[in-house]
Amino acid sequence: MQCSKCHKSMNEQIIRLKEGVLKYFICNHCLLIWLDRTASKMLDIDQFHKEKEHPSDYACPICKNIVLETLKFSPKLAVEVMQCRKCTGMQLPFLKRELKSSDDASLSDLEEFLNSVYRSYKHEQEFKKVNQLPTSFHIAQAVDTEYQCPQCDIELTQYTVYDKDINTPAVFEICDTCYGIWLDADDLVNRKHSGQATPMAVDYESVVPSRRTCPKCGDTKLIAMKFKGLETIIDCCSACYGTWLDGGELHEFCEYFGANNQDVIDALVDNAIFQQPALCKMLKTFSQTLHDLDSQLAEQEKNLEQARDIQMKLLFKNEIPKSVMSHHYGSYEIASFWHPAKTVGGDYFDLVHFNLEGTDYMGICMADVSGKGLPAALLMVNLQALLNSFAPLTLSAGELCSQLNSIFYYNSSANKFITMVYGILNTSTNEFTYTNAGHNPPILLTENETIWLRDGGTVLGLFPESDYAQTTITLAKNDRILLYTDGVSETTNPEGEEFEEERLAEVFNELRGQPVIDTHKRIVRTIKEFNQGNYNDDTTLLLLERIS
Repeated sequence: MQCSKCHKSMNEQIIRLKEGVLKYFICNHCLLIWLDRTASKMLDIDQFHKEKEHPSDYACPICKNIVLETLKFSPKLAVEVMQCRKCTGMQLPFLKRELKSSDDASLSDLEEFLNSVYRSYKHEQEFKKVNQLPTSFHIAQAVDTEYQCPQCDIELTQYTVYDKDINTPAVFEICDTCYGIWLDADDLVNRKHSGQATPMAVDYESVVPSRRTCPKCGDTKLIAMKFKGLETIIDCCSACYGTWLDGGELHEFCEYFGANNQDVIDALVDNAIFQQPALCKMLKTFSQTLHDLDSQLAEQEKNLEQARDIQMKLLFKNEIPKSVMSHHYGSYEIASFWHPAKTVGGDYFDLVHFNLEGTDYMGICMADVSGKGLPAALLMVNLQALLNSFAPLTLSAGELCSQLNSIFYYNSSANKFITMVYGILNTSTNEFTYTNAGHNPPILLTENETIWLRDGGTVLGLFPESDYAQTTITLAKNDRILLYTDGVSETTNPEGEEFEEERLAEVFNELRGQPVIDTHKRIVRTIKEFNQGNYNDDTTLLLLERIS
């Protein structure tokens, strides 16, 4: 079985409780626990269940495409749990500490199980930790540190390590999860003693930037390198000159050289990067380049986040956006969903309320700017400004699209265009006049039929002049219209199959008669289950229904 978070193999474990033997799976990397329906029933997890939350970001490791649901538990058990609706299996986080005293008679089966896993895992950690070091070493004292493990991003523990062959103890920082070892440069120097160490020449061609960060220097990237004749990769810091060894790599060095443990430590000292001036200079250049790139990326990410905030305020009218938004306007209920593929996106939807000659109207727009990211977002903001300016001036959807088409043709690059559906709803007569400018056809669901709203013209911005036909329909009570972008119809599952408009229409039909917000959430959930949360394009939906 694979972990739903990191997709690494989970280990099957068995534990004995008062109710009997229970089987579970645990990921040693993410520390997630998986329970099947039998285990969930044995632990009587439902006794803690309070209410269902939103879908999680993880798929069920058993049912694959089914997205796990987050469950909220009673305050007594502060554990976030995710459950599969299909197989009812559950995913639990591994607790870093016991919930309460193990001899407490009031422990529930679930609490007892979590504590038992904690204790058995801690026992296994201690066993592995000792065996990650050479056999002549033994651990004496443990002290918490502020160093972060480059692999697991948890705090390292400082251990005093004694060697039977030498009186001076070593101080290593070891990760209690992955058992990696941080060899601080000062610690290495203190270990050095007289005598010729096993030669370990650096393979200069192997030196590349590492993805890891120095646990001592914080924001300094480590440098990955190898020694000639040895495939084991180590990570060194060009600032403090410390060395990171993954769990078991110290053993690999010992076995390779067939030397005693002290010779290997001395070899690491003799070949530490601060002993190699040329290499040190090269690594410092690597490090500075990485730091500069990180600074530039951080500034870009900051700017993009600010752009996203501005875009969301424009789209959601300064409301706090939720996964699915819902509100009423007169006889109509509306729900919307917007998910950009990147930090900002080119999808746009809007509801423009205006009054002409004493009659209230609502302009309804769904648009998709070609491309993704910041360029598309800038063009989207321009479209929003123009639409909100022009909409109150005309009751002709076709005329408004013709004006927008000319503006974008003369004021945007040749490879940029916009698809859009725009309609004007008379909230008194319930007449809806729309035109479709090359956009995915909205779906009108009436009591007896499903109608695709295709009438209109070509996309905006490709030609200097274009005409747009418009069609007027009258919405009866319970009629509903679903508008969407191609991020919905063209989203794919892991096998590369597209969701397609026909599937969307089928789901829409199946939910006929359900409340608007429930219908919209179910459609969004169906899409997420299909693509497993991987949105490779901006995705937007808007559902409007006449409720009275």
